[in-house]
Parts: sequence; structure tokens; C-alpha cells
Amino acid sequence: MVRLLSLYASNFKKLKFDGPLELPGGVSVISGLNEAGKSTVLDAILYALYGRVIRPPGHVRDEDLICYGADRAVVSLDFEIAGRRYRVRREIRRGKANSAILDEVLPDGRLKPLAAKVREVTRAIEGLLGGISFSELVSSNVVAQKDLDRLIREGGERHKVINAFLNLESFNSVLEDLNEERKDLEGTPSRPGLISAERARLEALRAELEELNRRRAELEELRRRIGELSKEREDLRSRLRELEPLRAALAKYGEALAEREKLEAELEGKRELLRSHELEIGALEERIRSAEAELAGYGDLPLGEAPRIRQALEAIGEFERRRAEAEERARGLEGEIERLERELEGFDPAELKRAREARRRLGQYFPIAIALMILFAFSFALGAPPILWSIALALGLLLALKGLSLSRLAKRADLAEGLLGKEALLMNKRSELSRLGEEMARALEDAGRARLELRGILSALKRYAPLISSESSPELAAERVLERLSEEGIAKEGLESMLKGLRESLEDAMRRVDALALQSEIEALEERLSAMELPSLPEGVRFSKALLEAVSKERDDAKARLERVEASIEAYEERMREDERYIAEHGGVEGAVRDQEAKLRELERRLRIVKAAMEGIEATAEALRNRVRPSVERYMGQILPKLTSGRYKAVLLDESFGIKVWDPDAGEFRPKDVFSGGTEDQFLLAMRLAFALSLMPEAKGIKPDFLFLDEPLGSSDEVRRSGIIEYIASELPRLFGQIFVISHVGGLEELLPNVVRLEDGRVVGR
Repeated sequence: MVRLLSLYASNFKKLKFDGPLELPGGVSVISGLNEAGKSTVLDAILYALYGRVIRPPGHVRDEDLICYGADRAVVSLDFEIAGRRYRVRREIRRGKANSAILDEVLPDGRLKPLAAKVREVTRAIEGLLGGISFSELVSSNVVAQKDLDRLIREGGERHKVINAFLNLESFNSVLEDLNEERKDLEGTPSRPGLISAERARLEALRAELEELNRRRAELEELRRRIGELSKEREDLRSRLRELEPLRAALAKYGEALAEREKLEAELEGKRELLRSHELEIGALEERIRSAEAELAGYGDLPLGEAPRIRQALEAIGEFERRRAEAEERARGLEGEIERLERELEGFDPAELKRAREARRRLGQYFPIAIALMILFAFSFALGAPPILWSIALALGLLLALKGLSLSRLAKRADLAEGLLGKEALLMNKRSELSRLGEEMARALEDAGRARLELRGILSALKRYAPLISSESSPELAAERVLERLSEEGIAKEGLESMLKGLRESLEDAMRRVDALALQSEIEALEERLSAMELPSLPEGVRFSKALLEAVSKERDDAKARLERVEASIEAYEERMREDERYIAEHGGVEGAVRDQEAKLRELERRLRIVKAAMEGIEATAEALRNRVRPSVERYMGQILPKLTSGRYKAVLLDESFGIKVWDPDAGEFRPKDVFSGGTEDQFLLAMRLAFALSLMPEAKGIKPDFLFLDEPLGSSDEVRRSGIIEYIASELPRLFGQIFVISHVGGLEELLPNVVRLEDGRVVGR
């Protein structure tokens, strides 16, 4: 039996214990608000034993377990196995290596070191626990509300957990060894297997053999092609000796002819340039005269008045906005005043004075009445004459009744004082309404003055008089004038810009072409053309561009073909040398292919043997695991009624341990998923407890005698919660010596014997 004795944690996540926390036998509650560190107690115990935690899941950095702001964290756990006491201590240091030590606590208090390195300590503790791993302990001895369906989701890992608790570790070990061998042979998504590698090697050898045969055939074909190309090379060289002189004469004649045509084209170009220049100058001068005449029509454009018009419009808009805002606020105040007047109807300030006097007198009556009642009690208890305690009782009751009457009147004082405050508020609202009226009148008067100023500005604009007279208000007329003024201003700017561009273009054209120099160049070209003579050609040949192109093309084609032939011969000779080297180097590939085929057949035979062995072992283990299923069903049938207030009783488990529960309303077994989330959690809680109970008789030689229930009550209503608590308090202690209930649910202190209350990681009550 494994029993937990005490735990100490300093700066481990949220835990900051002042001293060791004793872990008693029986049922204990670890309570506290959210983030008080309740579940961290379990993580601290697991970290002390295995150097791992449940939350956060997976492998986390040990430094993340140190409390924020601290440099190191310490956990120390005392536990007992078969009457012998052990102590494990682990320390996490930020930026430094972790440390761990495992000691046996001898009867005289001395410590006997057993292991002093992190991994050695973990292996030693697993050895003391009979080989129980972290995942096995969590699966069988930790029942968490957030992870009740752990075994359902474990898949293949669930089978490993059940195998371990049925003393079938050898099955796990053999399956792992065989599975590793299968992975070595068959491969995984992350790494290729030996068979794949050897098959690739065989394919490479076969490709090498195929390449060898291809090169042998290619060598013979290359010898034949080189012979054919050598004859073609001699024919091409002979033809080039004939074409070169003819092409040279045609090319010289063509160059002279091209030179003459070039001079003629240049002469015509300069003549055309001179004509174009004269036309361009005339067109630019005409456009300049037209633009100047059009620009003269904008001489009286009043652009300087636009800012004054806009300023006047903005002033009118601002005054109208202020008037509208004041008017809107006035309407709101009128509604509030009307509401306050309705609330103050029938209010009498004299009633407030009477209520205040009643409240003052009430403060005098009640203390006297209480003193008389105390006098009555002492007189009656001490055996005083009846007349004395009777008078005290009568006077006390009379003053109490009078005080109750005054109390009702005093309550009306609060109401009357509230109405008095509303009356003052009403006076303030009326005063504010009067001020807003004055503000609206000022804004209206300012807007009128601004409109008169705008009319004066517009009346001075004679250019737009027809436009102004057609509008009904000065604001609209001003908007139309600004719009027209903007359009005409843009038009004027466009004309000015265009006129400037035309003048610049005219100047540029005059600079760009010198007409006198151009005329001189034309005369010089005419003299050069008249003096040119063409060279002579071979007898019987008449020049044409088509003939020159044909002779040049034939010469170029012959030269290109000769280069290709010579390059092909050189490439073929190089390929022949490569083929001869390859054939000499790879002559033994036929034998290598035969050897590789035999090796691959042997590996594939080995893979078939491994898979057959795995299937046989898994089938045997599955049969043994199925022996547990009836026991789990039986225990669930005993536990479930106590967790669900007797509503659900019968349970069926399929081969994958899927749950179906008898639904009395439906009259049939239904899957757990169709029930509510809270009910489903109760099914899974019953299943987890049933697993623990079913596996105990076949557990390893060292059995953990503790059970952690992390928030088992969170999804249950009050009725079912009481059933769960009753089961935990009365049934589970027969099976586990220590039961720890981690819960934030209040009121458990009155139902369970041992309570550890945490607050911000510290123990604040027991």
C-alpha cells in the first residue's frame, strides 16, 4: 500500500506553504475560491513523484512552474510504502539545473539516501511503486471533472493502462518491441523504414542495370552516327568555299546601294522636317492669338470677394446652429419641468416639519422602552414584587407601541425631503429654460445681421446680378455665386495655363529647328548623291536583295550546320568515352541486383512475422481485458443510482467501453451523449470509479491507497450532489485509505471530516 503523509510546497505555481501540510487518512476536502491553488496540491504531489504535472497538459518547461517573481520552487513529499517511510524533495531553479533527492526516513529519524539526481530519483520512485508510471497513476487514482472521459479518449493508451493493472506489462513491453521493429522495417510518416530503404536500393540497382544495358546499345549507335556526320562535314566545307566570294561581292554592292538609299531617305526627311516646322510655327501663333482673345473676357472676375462670402455664410450657419441647439435643449427642459410639476402635485411643506419632529421623538422613546424591558427581565428573574415588574412591563409596552406609531410617521419624512429636493430642482430647470430663451433670441438677431452683411456683399457683384436676383434667399444666392465664381476662376486659370504652354511651345519650336542650317544640309546631301558610283559584280550576276539574302542564308545555314555537325561529333565522342567508363565501372551490377532481391524478400518475410505476432498478442490481451468489462458494468450499476438519486441504474459497455444507460422514460438503453452534460459527467464519474474498483484485485504488488477527486460536484444539482457526497463518505473509504476531494462548492465542511482551506496558495484553515 502507498500512503501519502505530508506535502511541502514553496513558490510552486501558486502554492506558498508556511510548513508541511499533513495528509490524514479518510476523506479530506481541499477547498477554496478559484485560483486559490486547490488543484495545484495534486500537481505538487505528482511533480514530487514523477517530475511531471497534469496542468498544463503535455511537456512544459519546469521554469513555468515557478511562481511569478521567484527564482526557485521547492516541493517535498513524505509517503509510506509497506510500513517504510520515504521523503522526496525536488527543486526548480530559474536559469539553472534542477535538483532532486530521495531518502528513506528511518525509525530513528535519520535519512538514508537512495537517489540524488533528477532522473535517478524518478526511476527509483517508479521502482518503489512497482513500476507504476505517471499516466497509469493519473488514469487510475485521479478523477478530474475536466477530464472524466480520459479512458474513453485514450484509445490505444487505454489498453496499455489496463494491461499494466492486469499484470500484463510483458504484453506492453513485447508489443512495444515488436512495434519498434515494425516501424524499423515498415517506417513511419516521419522516417522511412528499412524495407523502403532496401526497396529503394533495389530500384536504384535495377535502374543502374537498365542504364548499363542502355549505354551498351547507345555506344554502338554513336559509332554509326559519327561515321555519317564525318562525310556530311566534308561536303559542307566544300560548299562554303564556293559561297564565300560570291557573297562578299554581293554584300559590297548592297552596302553601296544601301548608302545611296540612306542618303536619299535622309534628304527627304530633312525636306519634310523643314515643311513640318513651318506648319507648326504658324499653327502655334494662331492658337496664341485665339487664347489671348478669350482670356480678355475674364478681366472683371471678382475672385477676391469669395473669402468674404464664405465667411458670411459660415457666420449665418454658426448662429443658426446655436439657435437650434438652444431650442432643442429648451424642449427637453420643458418635458422635465412638466414631469416634476406632476410629481409635486399635493406636496405640503408643513407635513415635512411634523415628520422630522416624529423622527426626533422616536430616538427618545425606543431607548427608554428597551431600558424598561431590561428592568422587567431583571425584576422578574430576581423575584421582585409583582407590582414592580408589572409596572415596568406595562410602561415598556406602552412606549414601544408609541414608538411604532412615530416610526410610521418618521418614514414619511424621507419621502417629503425627497419631494423638497425635487421642488428646488424644478426652480433650477425653470431658470435654465428662461436663459435658453434669451440665448435663442440673441442667436436669431445675430443671424439677421449676418444676412444683411451678406446682401451688401452680393449687391456689389454686378457681373452676377441676374444670378443673384433669381434666388429667394441671400444664402442660396451666395452659394450660386461661389459655385459660378469657382467655375469661371478654374476656366480662367486653364486659359492662362494653356496660353503659357503655347508660348513656351512656340519658343521651344524656334529653338529646336534652325531653318537656315537645315536648308544648307539639304543642299549638301544633294551634291553627295550626284557624285556616288556603284561597284562592279561578277559576270552574269545581277544584284538584288533577294539574291543577297538567299546567298547569305545559304552560307549562314551551311556554317551553322557545319558547327552543329562538328559539335555533334565532339559530343558523341565525349558520350562514347562516358559510356565506356560507365560500362567498365558497373559491369557487376547484375549480381548486385540478384543479392538485393534476396535481401528484400527476407525483410518482407520478417515484417509479416512481426505483424502476425503483434496481432496474436493484441488479440490475447483484448480477451484478457474483456474479462474486466463485466466487472466495470457491475460496479457502475452499483454506483450510478447513488450518484443520480436512483434515476439511472442499468449500464451496458461495448467492446470499446462505450457507455449506454437504461433510460426509464424512453424504455431502452441510450448512448451517454444524448443525456445532459451534467448527467453525462455523472456517468463518466461512475465509470472511472468502477474502473478503479474493478482493477484493484489484479493491481500490481504495490497499490496506491489514495484517490483524488478533482471537482466531482461541479455539474450536479443539489439532490445528486448529496448522493455523490454520501457515496464518497460511506463507500469509497472501504476501498481507499485516503480520499482527497478538491472542490470550490461551499458547505462541504459540515459533511466531510477533514477540511484544508486554501487562499492565494496558502493554508488558512483546517
